[in-house]
Parts: sequence; structure tokens; C-alpha cells
Amino acid sequence: MPRPHHHRRGRRARPHDSSWYAGVCRPRSRAGVGSPHRAVAEPPASTSRAMPSGDVMGARVPPVVVLAAAGAAQRLTGRRRKRTARSVLASTVTAGLSGALILESVVQFARHRTTVDPHGVESASTLVTTGPHALTRNPMYVGMLGLLVARAVARRRRGALLPAAGFWWAMDRFQIPAEERALAERFGQEYADYCERVPRWLWRGEAYSRKPAGSREEPRC
Repeated sequence: MPRPHHHRRGRRARPHDSSWYAGVCRPRSRAGVGSPHRAVAEPPASTSRAMPSGDVMGARVPPVVVLAAAGAAQRLTGRRRKRTARSVLASTVTAGLSGALILESVVQFARHRTTVDPHGVESASTLVTTGPHALTRNPMYVGMLGLLVARAVARRRRGALLPAAGFWWAMDRFQIPAEERALAERFGQEYADYCERVPRWLWRGEAYSRKPAGSREEPRC
């Protein structure tokens, strides 16, 4: 007697779609080294630029802005007192010498065809050592300080000397040291010898300039 045939339930046909197969019937694999289906996440590329060594010249306030701020602060020290012949003479002579010092320094830079920009010292083409630069390494800053002192004398206010002292401190502790490091790297031993001969201001004290990179000694100027 023939056996009855049992009809098996037919399987549902799956669509021949590669995307369906990839999403539903993706072959399983163990997560391990060498697995072809393991996604390896690569670290994102860094978008930050490396900062150059040394101080960034553009990160400081321009000296002219500091000078203007010190001049404005002098007005807050009190009313100007009545002028005298002595105060007028002293302030006029001081301001005249200071202005001449700044102007002659600019002339020397132009004569040597090098930059006057205090934030572009590293691109200087020539080390200027003539004219007022033979008396002080920073004749422009000496002249600016002299202008503030002359204004304090004209106002006949001792308190007006405090902003002038603040200007000197800002230049001596922030602006000038950064310029000296850039010049030392740019001109090497030539600048080191210049520091030995000429002071930072008009006197020799605690202020010093750095020798070129690789030299341990730092001459006090």
C-alpha cells in the first residue's frame, strides 16, 4: 500500500537583493584580529596647527597701545597744576630729546632697510647698531618712556610718574625679552657681542638679553 505523501510547507522565497542580504543575512564572525568584517575606527586627524617654538610676537599688546594707555592713565592722576618756567623748560627739553631719539631710530632702520615692526623682529635683515642704537638697544622704548616722563613733569604731578613706570615694567618684562630672544636666534654671536657693549636701556642693571640657542651663559647687559 503506497504511503501518503506529506506536503511540506514551502519556504518563502527571499528577494535577490544584495542590500537585503548584507543587512539581514550578514555572516557572523568573531571579533578578533584579522576578521574581515570588523570595522576599525581610525583616530580623527588633528586639525590644530603646531605652535612655533618661542614666544608668539603677535600675542602681545603693541607698544604704541601700551604708550597710549599709560598716557590716558596720567590724566586720571589729578588735575594739572599751574605751569612754571622750570616745569615748561624741563618738559620741553625731555620731550624734544625723546622725540628725536625715536625719529633717529626710525631713520636708522630705514637706512639699513630692515623692519621697524616690533612684532616682526624675527624677519629683520640687519642688526642695527649705529646712531642711538649705539647708546641703547631700545631707543624707541627709551623715547616713549621719555615722553611719558615729560608729560608727568608738565602736569607737575608725582602720581603721573606711576603710569610711566608701568610702561617701563611692561616693556622690560614682556616686549623686550621676546624681541631679544628672536634677535639672538636670528643673528647669533653678533647679537651676543652687541649685548655686551650696549645696555638694554640707558643703564646697566638686572635686565639682560639671551645668548643664541645652545649657549648656557646669559650676559647681563
